[in-house]
Amino acid sequence: MRRSGAPSTHPRKSRGHAGVLRVLLLLRQSTTGTVSIVLHMDIDQKRVDELLAHPSESLNVEIKNWIRPGDKAGEAKIVRATLALRNRNGGYLIIGFHDKTLRPELKDRPSDVRELFHVDKVQGLISNYASVAFEVGVAFGQRDGQDYPVIVIPEGVRSPVAAKSDLIDGSGKPLIRYGDVYFRTLAANGTPSTAPARPQDWPERLSKFASRTVRPTSSARSSRGTCR
Repeated sequence: MRRSGAPSTHPRKSRGHAGVLRVLLLLRQSTTGTVSIVLHMDIDQKRVDELLAHPSESLNVEIKNWIRPGDKAGEAKIVRATLALRNRNGGYLIIGFHDKTLRPELKDRPSDVRELFHVDKVQGLISNYASVAFEVGVAFGQRDGQDYPVIVIPEGVRSPVAAKSDLIDGSGKPLIRYGDVYFRTLAANGTPSTAPARPQDWPERLSKFASRTVRPTSSARSSRGTCR
């Protein structure tokens, strides 16, 4: 149970206040004629600021050092983390902090943070590899006068999201494999980590998906049973 006053680590759709996630749909057509949906949503900035002020990894929060979305290894880390958090029914990916010391990482800090992690770029990357489309948001908060991006994955998952494409680095090494289902799980030492789902992860995951499955109402079942 979360202590009163402690910051939530789970992005929820708030009701009746400014924290409501508002999604705007923008249709874009590529040069190949493919139409994609780019989604933008409002994010509770206070929650983002709390996470940056007191970063801590959990099953719904992952912390990564500076990574570049244009780099294959960086892309793979973002995709694996966001798919794993989505399969955990949402969470936050904090970038620019050391995952062991939880301190801001000054080394390799890019000069164009907001451009590198623009929501359109991040959304496009995720959409290229997610088997089930879902929206993400990107918020920016400050720590010691510097901007840090936080990728926000909302709750609402109803079925597992897998990788729909391989991601191969320049040497031919697969960084993401088609069909992999990533999951935030506890390692043997109790540390949260992202990894392909293991057999022991599926009972919990499937039970959560089943609980969100829309079931027919009693009237619908009754009318269906009387059809000829």
